[in-house]
Amino acid sequence: MAAAELGSIRICVVTGGGSEAWSVINHLADHGAAVSVIVEKREPKRLMLRRRLRLCGPRAAAGQFIAMCALSAARILVAPRISEVFARGGADIRRRQDYAVIDVETVNSLKTTATIDRLSPHVVLCIGCRLMSRSTIDQIAAPLLNLHPAILPQYRGHHGGYWALASGDCDNFGCTVHFVDSGADTGTIVRQVRGRPLPGDTILTYHARLALLAAPLAVLAVKDVVERRVPHCPDIRPSGAHRYQPSPTQYLKAGFKRGVW
Repeated sequence: MAAAELGSIRICVVTGGGSEAWSVINHLADHGAAVSVIVEKREPKRLMLRRRLRLCGPRAAAGQFIAMCALSAARILVAPRISEVFARGGADIRRRQDYAVIDVETVNSLKTTATIDRLSPHVVLCIGCRLMSRSTIDQIAAPLLNLHPAILPQYRGHHGGYWALASGDCDNFGCTVHFVDSGADTGTIVRQVRGRPLPGDTILTYHARLALLAAPLAVLAVKDVVERRVPHCPDIRPSGAHRYQPSPTQYLKAGFKRGVW
């Protein structure tokens, strides 16, 4: 791809950070986009747990919380392997100095919407941030996209790549760019890409593998939207269930039954 393929298109990325997000952001910048980045703080675990208790009940929420803590600890141990996946894919995962980075408490804040308004981007792209409220969405004039590391509508929510493999649905290991609406991963699909994990990949590296697929997908999706090649029909409701981290029991079952770890 040519370095100026995006032709100085102004993109405001809203993210919670992380290697996966920076790899996509840097890919956009390297392909000519005028990138600005809004980084929100991570949601406190107690708030996440409280919400999961309300949505899923105590038993399911407890299993998800245990899995989340275990995965966080395990990611530290396999950080060299994750870095190797990115390096072999030619990805740059640094938080660089060649674009503006603005830190906010939460995506649903006046500072976020005021910053987006000041930047006047052609497109706003969400990568791994919290769900936007209806009032926040309504205050953003630019087309609002989300980069989801799974195939929609089948795999809404968390760890969609893992769930596709664990369900025996290997052909739906991939990523989706879609418009943001008032639901969770329910907006109109712009583009999708499918791929395959490599031997040695696990739930700890699937996100890195998917980020390598997502970077060129984001370039194409942004061009489609800016050049008005896709319809914007918000609030279309797909049928896929919202998924969370696998519980320890679900993880072990998929591992022994399908060899998906």
